[in-house]
Amino acid sequence: MKDKYLKNSNDNNSHEFDCRLELLDTFENSALGTDYFIKISYTKFKYLCPLKGVEDLGEIHIKYIPDKYCLEATSVRPYFYSFATVTIFNEDITNTIINDLIELLDPNYIEVLVKVNPKNGLSMNSYVNYGKKDSKYEKMALKRLESNDVE
Repeated sequence: MKDKYLKNSNDNNSHEFDCRLELLDTFENSALGTDYFIKISYTKFKYLCPLKGVEDLGEIHIKYIPDKYCLEATSVRPYFYSFATVTIFNEDITNTIINDLIELLDPNYIEVLVKVNPKNGLSMNSYVNYGKKDSKYEKMALKRLESNDVE
């Protein structure tokens, strides 16, 4: 996979960064045709707030139903670590991760939850999901999105 370059939308602190899809490894799903969830959580996620430039900490939770490929779990650490010096909004992190994983895995269903650690009494979470078009997974994604309280 080649590097993906994104641009921060904040004009004052705008600069390019790369999220390296090449850091992520996959393997073939040995239970092709069987619906099952895989959950990966990373509890030491770091990135920089685009408005203040200070480090924010949080957790990433990914749940997906694989199709042909599964994500090799230990490869996610370097991928997530690539965000550590990036100025990015938490909502952009959520959407970047899901888009990268859809491109890499082409899963039947996937959801990403980003939970920012509370700061000064304020906590923030963002959630996004995806189900393959014209399938039961697309309907599942809509139903889960409608019922999600962003944990």
